[in-house]
Amino acid sequence: MHVHHGARRTDPARVTLLTEGTYPHSHGGVSVWCDQLVQGMPDLEFDVLAVTGTGREPVVWDLPAHVTRVLSVPMWGAPPEGRPPRGRARNRLTAAYERFLTALLDPCAED
Repeated sequence: MHVHHGARRTDPARVTLLTEGTYPHSHGGVSVWCDQLVQGMPDLEFDVLAVTGTGREPVVWDLPAHVTRVLSVPMWGAPPEGRPPRGRARNRLTAAYERFLTALLDPCAED
């Protein structure tokens, strides 16, 4: 994978906020911190990936417009339907996962 360094972004940066048993499904503690973080960075787009108990927990926070997606992942819910991706879909997933790992391991790397 070739990583371009020094490239300028024209679109807003996108952040995935991973939570477990907190924001945006409950109030208090870590949820307050998460809300302050999200509210304080309106120039970023946020996707919230919330690990929950059953996946049926309601969203209890008023989310700002720059939270573009909330995905609840139940720990004890039904297993996902379908099968693992194959062909081009698998290749796209593998490439995205590689970019993710590169970003974690080399903070200076840009896509």
